[in-house]
Amino acid sequence: MTRTQTLDTARGRQEGFTLIESLVSLFLFLVVLLLSVTLLFSMKSFAERQQLFAQPRQSARRAVDFIAYHARGATDLNAEGGNPNCLVMWYDQSGNDRQATYNNLTGGEPLNAAVDATTTLFGDVATDLITMAVPNQNLLIPVESWPGWQHAANLRFRYGDGCPDSALNLQMFKQVTGYDPATGMSPVLMLVGSDGSWGYYQITNYQDGVNANCCDSNPPEIKVINNPGQSDGVNPPGGQPDLKDPALSAVRFCAFRVKGGVLQQRPGVFDPSNPDNGFVTLLNNVEDLQIAYIFEDGSIWNTSAQSFFPDGNVPDGVPDQAGPMGGAVGNGPQDVINVRGLRITIVTRSPREIPRQTADRHARPAVEDRPGATTGEADNFYRYRLTSTVMIRNRTLGS
Repeated sequence: MTRTQTLDTARGRQEGFTLIESLVSLFLFLVVLLLSVTLLFSMKSFAERQQLFAQPRQSARRAVDFIAYHARGATDLNAEGGNPNCLVMWYDQSGNDRQATYNNLTGGEPLNAAVDATTTLFGDVATDLITMAVPNQNLLIPVESWPGWQHAANLRFRYGDGCPDSALNLQMFKQVTGYDPATGMSPVLMLVGSDGSWGYYQITNYQDGVNANCCDSNPPEIKVINNPGQSDGVNPPGGQPDLKDPALSAVRFCAFRVKGGVLQQRPGVFDPSNPDNGFVTLLNNVEDLQIAYIFEDGSIWNTSAQSFFPDGNVPDGVPDQAGPMGGAVGNGPQDVINVRGLRITIVTRSPREIPRQTADRHARPAVEDRPGATTGEADNFYRYRLTSTVMIRNRTLGS
């Protein structure tokens, strides 16, 4: 073998070794790449699952905290009467009995109807709806002269927080009473008597011209008009009361419900004749809202063990609510005036199903007097149930 042949053979062997080394390096690179991609997808799936697991917990906390905040401070500023209308169960609307709070909606309630298998006009099937009074300000505005009965057409309120500037005084009065520039009226408010009696009230005309010099009188006065029967037709469940030395309670009302898997809030008393009016979205992916009532005697109602529904003595699954002077719906131990606290439960779910999970492993849990979903209703959404027990502060002072 010549020297040239020897060199060619050595060179060929070297190139062979180089090729093998390249192939080995490529193989190792592909292995590392495959492992990295596998780990990446595994971590991404884990992170996505963790996010889906955490989201319903976060949503439930936000929902419970928000409703509990309103329930804890619920008051109609009627200390003499024991805040009888801080939780609104019933009212009269233009001579018709109306319900403002519901337990386990079915679609069969008066004025309600089923929309589909899971939703009614009032809210989602088997969820609760609650209406309560919440004060924007702790303010009772005295009535300077009271002609009697609930719907006095002309009233003079003693108010001078903005004086000596009459324009500012009227502006501040409008603000505290919830003036709506679109309608020129206030929302439904309350008049509270010195004897604990109460009635709904709505200002229908603020009389800007008449009140242009409202600070000139002594004491300062705001003159308003309430057209008889114009408090959106809303009256106490016991009918129009005869109020004694009333003052204007500058409270607002609000209602909470779940409809279409969305937690919603409405400013004002829930109106079953116009069930979607005013509701706004608070939180998505909410499956249940349940309210249990804690009474003065320690009993808790609307639970799995003790429910108003169906109970012949207490209709439609919620406490009685007597009228301010003793209405037709009673004033017994389970009247809402004896409620001292609420147990609020929210069930939320993840915004989408768990990825790459073939078996249906999750179902809506049981809450209070609503059973849980059946095995056949299971799916792959994470769910979270959160409960908060809230005492109504203005009904437990000194107790």
